[in-house]
Amino acid sequence: MNARDETKILRILREGYTFAMYVGPQGPALADEFHPDFQVLVPEIDGRTGEIVDVRWVRPTLRGGARPRATGPDIAFDCRVLDISGRVAVGKVEVHQRGRLVCTDYVLLFRVGREWRIVGKTFHQHAGAAATA
Repeated sequence: MNARDETKILRILREGYTFAMYVGPQGPALADEFHPDFQVLVPEIDGRTGEIVDVRWVRPTLRGGARPRATGPDIAFDCRVLDISGRVAVGKVEVHQRGRLVCTDYVLLFRVGREWRIVGKTFHQHAGAAATA
């Protein structure tokens, strides 16, 4: 693992990813950290049983506009690099609200040339948490 790559990825997760996915508005610099084909693997949940019945890839809209979704002292993000192997990295982002873990995101990054780009994510919404992902 290269310390320079780890530093870059942590910056992307802490400053770019969390801002674009949860806070907004999106600035021009943030778009550079996401690959144009970025997608999210989303579970399809049975409304009666609450069981996951399938998953699908969706292309989300990054946060924008004047109404931030996840800001203030009650929201905190904990970003850690799980693994870097060559040009591929997986990062873990925990979203805490009022001191409680509400969502865990697993973010897939790929190095194109010298720059890391976010190419995809999947997530787990913890029991009792409102939809934040």
